[in-house]
Amino acid sequence: MKTKIMGHRGARGLAPENTIEGMKLAWRLGVDMIETDIYLTKDNVLVLCHDDDISRTAGVPGKIIDMTFDELRALDFGSSFNKYFEGAKIPTLKEALEIIPDGKMMAVEIKDFRPEVFPILEDTLNECGARNKVRLISFYYDAVVAAKKRMPDITAYHLMATRDKIDWQAECDKLKGDGIDGFSIEPFMIDDESTAVFKANNMPFMCGVTNEAELARKMESYGPGWICTDRPDIVLEALEDK
Repeated sequence: MKTKIMGHRGARGLAPENTIEGMKLAWRLGVDMIETDIYLTKDNVLVLCHDDDISRTAGVPGKIIDMTFDELRALDFGSSFNKYFEGAKIPTLKEALEIIPDGKMMAVEIKDFRPEVFPILEDTLNECGARNKVRLISFYYDAVVAAKKRMPDITAYHLMATRDKIDWQAECDKLKGDGIDGFSIEPFMIDDESTAVFKANNMPFMCGVTNEAELARKMESYGPGWICTDRPDIVLEALEDK
């Protein structure tokens, strides 16, 4: 299978992360999937944001779980990236799902894994008819397991980013035991050893953030299903030119 390209938080290196503006740009550039992050607001709306605190992206302090959607929506999530994007708003998951082009996908990273998140996530996917358009991912293994148990028809991947020595066979056995579909791991974790174990176990994997052309070509040679990038313009061109 040809490696596909995933825009990290939209097109994070080119536009404000986790905004509709950034996602539309990533889609125009030709990514196959977009990765995004979810948190639940005080009034139970799933919104897109990487951090639990909005200081970095909105320029004012505040915890998403302590704020209402209206309070968040009134803020500027674009100027912190570039004044050209001034006025960009925090989107809801529903809004992002509604602009997925035909044949494209979205990877939803579960950052907020409180129990109340999962039924609201499932309801949102059902409302948008998007169960077949998403993958559920998380660094929190218990969150991946909970998501898969609730929504077994949706592909779920465990995210990993560690320089510790890993027993990949044991990790594959764990995922298989819990019905988890694959890994998403960082480029420094992808080598002959790890990919040989994945292949032997028929275990799919995605490659984490890769922004340089040479690295993208190297990562593609290992056969990941997806390569995630902040710069889809660079990576798409690099793999087209290979």
